Amino acid sequence: MELSDDALSLWGKKSNQDGDERWLPLVAHMVDTMNVGHWLYNTWLSDGQRSFLTTRICDAEMSKLVMFLCYIHDLGKATPAFQTKESYNHDYQLDEELLNRLARRSFKGLDDLRLQNRGKSPHARAGEAILEKAGLNETVAAIIGGHHGKPQSG
Repeated sequence: MELSDDALSLWGKKSNQDGDERWLPLVAHMVDTMNVGHWLYNTWLSDGQRSFLTTRICDAEMSKLVMFLCYIHDLGKATPAFQTKESYNHDYQLDEELLNRLARRSFKGLDDLRLQNRGKSPHARAGEAILEKAGLNETVAAIIGGHHGKPQSG
């Protein structure tokens, strides 16, 4: 599958380790997570766990659902609230580089974006809202909203 430069410019992980600035495109993180989830579902679960998960849908459909959920879990990172987040270790040079990368694409204006309440839109909550708006079953979308262990309250 060919991905646009726009899609590849969104970051999913970033860090600075001993002066080495690193960042991972969001789509690469999503694919990695999908592959790990697929592997875990097919090799790590006990027969009892798999049986429990497949009481309402067949194993093949559950496997697809697991892969989908793992892939889409960080969709909320594709929002301005996340893409303009500062690095945990305050690597302003890396932050600036990634914002400039977005500005060179079709994401014009992110470098000037000042979000008043960025903290009220964590990526898990944003992902759940995006998926619900797109028509995904709210029970399934809630899995995305709570993927860091804290379900959304509204």
